[in-house]
Amino acid sequence: MEQFKTFEQCCQALGLDADTCLPIVSVFPAQHQKAITALAKLMIIAEAVNEGWKPNWDNYEERKWIPWWDLDAPGFRFFVSAYSYSGSAGGSRLCFKTSAICKFVAENYIDLWKDSMVIE
Repeated sequence: MEQFKTFEQCCQALGLDADTCLPIVSVFPAQHQKAITALAKLMIIAEAVNEGWKPNWDNYEERKWIPWWDLDAPGFRFFVSAYSYSGSAGGSRLCFKTSAICKFVAENYIDLWKDSMVIE
């Protein structure tokens, strides 16, 4: 997972330019711009760390891992990685092929997750 510790490394793994691959968010209301950018980054990170794996929603037996969060004292924090089969509480763009990968992305990119989920 060392090769995926930064957003720039994830972009490099996919052949993307980290400076130009993100959406132009200025057309969205200001309160949503940070969340849209964070989601775009998380989608790129998920694609990179999953190394070509894509969830098969026709395969009920295949596990798809998503992070779960706690938002209480001491604040926003990773709680656990959970899996689902054909149904999921998480979207397929932000699910992971293993629990270890899910935990790595949740913990390593916690600020992006928070930016995507919490209105401040």
